[in-house]
Formats: sequence, structure tokens, C-alpha cells
Amino acid sequence: GRSEPAGYVVANDADPKRAYMLVNQLRRMNNPAAFVTSCDGQYFPVLDSKSDRGTEREGSFDRVLADVPCSGDGTVRKNPGIWRQWNHLGSLALHPLQLSIALRGARLTKVGGYLVYSTCSMNPAENESVVAELLRLGEGSLVLADPRSRMDGLVARPGWKTWRVLRESKSRTRKAIKDQKKKRNAKMMAKKKEWDEKVERGEAPPPKERSDGDPDDKCDAVEPSPYDTDPYVAPSDWSYESLSERTKSLGFVEYASFEDVEDDWRKRVRRSLFPPTEEEAGRFELDKCLRCLPQDMDTGGFFVALLKKVGPLGKNATERMDSMAREMRGLGEGEGPAAVGAETSCSGKGDGKAKEEDPTPPPAEESAADEGGKEKDDDAKPKEVIERAPIGKAGQAQNKLGDYSQEDFVAADPDIWPAVVEEYGLSPSFPRDQFMCRSTPAAKVIYFVTDRIKSDLMDRGVQDRVTVINSGVKSFERCKMGAREENDPRPAKGSYRVAQEGVHFVMPHMTKRVVSADADDFAKCLREGFLRLDSFGDVFAGKLGGLEQGSFVVALRGHENDLVRKMFLVMWRRRDVVNCFVSKIEKEAIRSKLRALGYVESSEGKEGGNGEEAPDAGAG
Repeated sequence: GRSEPAGYVVANDADPKRAYMLVNQLRRMNNPAAFVTSCDGQYFPVLDSKSDRGTEREGSFDRVLADVPCSGDGTVRKNPGIWRQWNHLGSLALHPLQLSIALRGARLTKVGGYLVYSTCSMNPAENESVVAELLRLGEGSLVLADPRSRMDGLVARPGWKTWRVLRESKSRTRKAIKDQKKKRNAKMMAKKKEWDEKVERGEAPPPKERSDGDPDDKCDAVEPSPYDTDPYVAPSDWSYESLSERTKSLGFVEYASFEDVEDDWRKRVRRSLFPPTEEEAGRFELDKCLRCLPQDMDTGGFFVALLKKVGPLGKNATERMDSMAREMRGLGEGEGPAAVGAETSCSGKGDGKAKEEDPTPPPAEESAADEGGKEKDDDAKPKEVIERAPIGKAGQAQNKLGDYSQEDFVAADPDIWPAVVEEYGLSPSFPRDQFMCRSTPAAKVIYFVTDRIKSDLMDRGVQDRVTVINSGVKSFERCKMGAREENDPRPAKGSYRVAQEGVHFVMPHMTKRVVSADADDFAKCLREGFLRLDSFGDVFAGKLGGLEQGSFVVALRGHENDLVRKMFLVMWRRRDVVNCFVSKIEKEAIRSKLRALGYVESSEGKEGGNGEEAPDAGAG
């Protein structure tokens, strides 16, 4: 069968810490088909060529999942403490970020592919309103699909076609009310009275008038609502009039249309928050969205929309995508061309904009002049911001994200290979160009990267535009044993050992230092510590005795070509003993596969070697 996966998965998270956590989880799979990156999702690079923009060849991925940041009110069952910080203003603030990421996801999706938009919120401001605006901007290039028929057992309610748009005053949030109660307690009121007396006597300056902020915040006292009770009492009447009275009493303001929104609130309460018109509702078919309520399947609450891309995005959608991304990062249209170009270049050379003045920066090998032939401003942002998409959330200080390596994957030093090829007898079919390291001359670790990831992502410059956290699987690791001299970095015979994680991508090309073992000897190799040669069967021990010191691979007889089951063990030969370089977790997994093949380990085979711990063979 095929020795490497035909496809790949790109996983991106704005927080590099979460991306590294994902890498740790993926290591259990030893699958090279994952490419983990960290950047603000609004700026994930578009890798299309210029000739593909706005055509049926637009897009990079067959499937895109946009699991956007959300208020998380659907997780209240497992995280009831969320209500302490939750307020509706948070949902209104997240709406443009969610729409911006969804637009980027739609742009990255190939024509004929699918985009999944999901949240763990039940608020239509974060769900149906985003999907409706996405469909509106798509102008027919995106359509909703209903996956219910393919998901037996799923209980999902239909999406909403209409909803009310509300906002709450900043002075009526739970935190604000709690703070106001603290300010009005007896101790604080006594201090306020004392201060007011000092002001009257001229011993203290009068308080300054506040000219900024929410106009609703100017009132000091907040009248408690009769509906704000503990414990909560459900409404006795669910009519619109009754619920409207309740929301107004709790400090909410309801808008019938965007024209009713006060000027001071229009940046928060946006036009895209409002439900579609009757004609749009018929076209959008928002009922195809999935609302998974917690009580229906004893789960958390989720919203999911499946959209099919049936055509390339138009100019309106791609311009909105770029402008919203700039807005979320605090860059307006009126800023200097270098600053705007810096963020636009992160969002992608080859984005879908059909403009005469293309904001795409020239390739690195061309001149450094920006679009329109203007010279770059001396006060422009640092070059690395122009070249690489920002990491972290919008507004988050970069110095709080930690010092994360941005070393690219590059081809291993050619001087490494002669000794490695000779040591393991690597055949001419060995794909050297797919074995890469992280931008260091004397590579400690060499990774195997799939051909598709290399050609579709790395060769198209993705590493210049986004922080790559990890990809591929470890296949060779430099050893302490076998170097020429202590200070000589040049590789020598046996200076790289095969790594267990990627052994199934190296072993098919090895003609030396590969030994087949029957099930008994294979199981004995899984023991801990040093294993004496005379503890194995005579034939297998004889093969081991003929090996020189260094790394070698043991394959289960009959499964030498079974790369899927991966019945291979990386071991180390030294003097008259060997030891296994496989983690305890993977050893248990291999024992389980042996049992599945019908092998029953004898009591003798379950015993350890000579009881000594095997030192690390020398990962350098």
C-alpha cells in the first residue's frame, strides 16, 4: 500500500500555547499528515496563484472548519461559572471577529468544497447573523447544506430565520452592578461623604467630569429589576409583550432595525446583526443550520452550519474580508500604505480582491517597493510583520505570547546523507527532499514530511507568511555515539539513529541493519532494559551478533511490508546486548497488535531482561 497519506490536515490556533498542546496530542498518532500553525485566523495566508483569483480554481482546501471564538454560553452545563463573566456585550463584540474568520475560511475553501462554521454558543448574534451575512456577501457563491440525513441519531433543531437584536447598557452588566453595590456599601459611602466635605471646605479638588464612555454609564444608581431574582424564576407568560417588558426591566434595549441604533452604538450594534429580510430568508434557508441544545442529547450546546462553495467569492466579499481583518487589528483605511500593506500581505498574496491597486506585496526576490510603485515609509512596521501573519488574539500584546521558535523546515544538509545512506543501505528510491530539519546547519532531528505538504504548502511559501509550530514525524535523530571528534559537527558513521516515530517511512528504503524476527523474539524485544543476545532464539541472536554497534530495525516476520500496522521496533546494538528505543505507551500498543494477530506471550517472554535500565542511546 501507499507509504504516506495522500492528503493532509492544517490545524491553526491563534494561541501558540494551544497549538503546542495539539502537537503533543498528535504525537500519539505518529502521522506526518498534520501541519500545525499559529496565527490570527483572519490572516491565514491564501496561497492561490494570481491567475486563480476569482476563478473556479480559487481556494486551497477541500474542507475548512472555522471553529470561531465565542462567548461559550452553550457550555454552561460543564462550566456554570461562565455566567459570572458573561454579558451580551461580549457577543456583540465577537460578531465582527467571527464574521471575519468565516470570510477567510470561505476564501480558503476550494470551489466545490465545504466550509463548516461552528460555535459553542446559542446566541443568534454569534450564529445565524454571521451565517446570514456570509451568504449575503457570497452573492450566490455559498449555499447552506443540510447534513441531517447523513447523521443518524443526531438531534438538532433548525436554525432561526428571525430574531430580536438587543444590547445591554454597560452599567447593567452583572460585573457593573456588583461594582456599584460595592461602591454604595456603608464603608464606601462614609468615605464618599468625608471626601465631599473636604471638597466643600476647599481641601480637595472636585472630581473631573467624564466625557467618554457609554452615555448610559453616567447614572450612579441602578434600580434593581424585579426579574433579577436568586434563584431564577422562569417567566409565567412567554408572549412577546411579556418578554419585552422583562428585558427592558433588566436593562436591555431592543432595536427593530439598524436605523434605530444610536450613533454611539453603531460600531457595536452592526447592521449585519439584524435578521434577513423575508426575501433573503427564503433564499438563505437558515433552517438548515444545526442547533444542538444541551437537553436534547445530554451534551453541551453547539451551533453548526455547513456551507458549500459553489463558485468563487466576488469582489464585495473579499474586500469586506480584508477591511474587517484590518479593523480587528486596529488598522483603518486612512493609515499609511506600508502599515496597511503589512497586514494585507499577511492575509495573503493571492487573495480574492479584484482591484486595480493590488495590495499584494511582491515576492521576496523582486523589488521591495510596495503597491503603486511607492517607496516604503521609513516609519513602516517591522518587516517581519509584513511577511508573517500575526499570532495571538487581536489586541493581545505580542510580548505576552512567549518566545516561540519561527525556524522554518528546510532541506537537511547534503553532507549528512552519505554516511546515513551507507549505514542503512538506503535505496535510490529514498526521498531525501522529504526529510527536513528546522533551519539548523547540524540538524539534531530530521523529520519526514509528506510530499503533498511539501508541494502544496512549503514550496508555495507558507512558512514565510505564518508561524509553523510543527509538521511531519521524527525519522532520524543525532546520536552522541559515532561522532568523529567532540567539536567536529560533521556526521560520521552511525551518528544518526532511526527514530521510532517515523520508522515506517524509513524502513521500506533500508537494505542494511534490518532484521526479521518471529513473534517470540519480537515480543522479547519489547522488554525493558538491556537484553542479552543469548536470551533470544539462536537464529535471531546470530543475526544480531553480525551487526556492528549502532541503530537497527527489527520487523515482525511476515509484516515487513505492512506499513499500516507498523510492526517495527527501533533498537540499539552494543557489545553483547541490545535495547529497544520505543516508548512504554507504544510498546503496550504493539503488544495489543500482537495479541490481535493471535500471538499469546509466554510467561518467560513477559519477564524483563537483566533488570538494568537502558540508558538513552545517545540522542544528542
